[in-house]
Amino acid sequence: MNLRARLPFIERFSFNLKGKIIMAITGFTYTLSWANDFTEVDNAPAGFTDRSARTKALVTLDPKMIAKRDSKDSDWYFNPATVTVIVKTDKPNSWVVKDLKTDKLLAHEQFHYNIAALAGRDLERKILALRNKDGNALMQAKADLGNAVQGEIDKINKEYDVGLQGTDHGKKDAEQSKWELHIKGLMNKSDAELKGI
Repeated sequence: MNLRARLPFIERFSFNLKGKIIMAITGFTYTLSWANDFTEVDNAPAGFTDRSARTKALVTLDPKMIAKRDSKDSDWYFNPATVTVIVKTDKPNSWVVKDLKTDKLLAHEQFHYNIAALAGRDLERKILALRNKDGNALMQAKADLGNAVQGEIDKINKEYDVGLQGTDHGKKDAEQSKWELHIKGLMNKSDAELKGI
């Protein structure tokens, strides 16, 4: 049985030289849909009246990650086989004004999700790089990284929408094309890190 059939919810795997899974991320290549990922609203909520839709994507760590060390004197680290980053939409906080749904708007919202997916991939790498002589300090470093990821997502999303080269929430076609090319390039390059234009 192939790996995809055994673990269909995991979309991106990394393998060691012996062919064993060493890390995984769920939701990396997920495609948004109005029906599955957004709550329809009659009007944009207060504070968001300049928008037709909002995508809220969450990046979390599987709580079953196992910290270990190879000997009493070695550093603690996370067993790579237990590191899974989960990227998913937060449907209650993702919305679309029902009369304003278009394919163009959905495409714009997809890239908000993709920004979160890239932040998830970066988080995965940072978790795997953690090493500490103190197991409690390792756990705190993991928690700190998990808490910081949303700030990075928010920063890039703001740049995407309203930054100097922003898309004005997808209304500027030339800037939207630049961002799409940029984000697709980052997603297709496995060693790329999330950054704005």
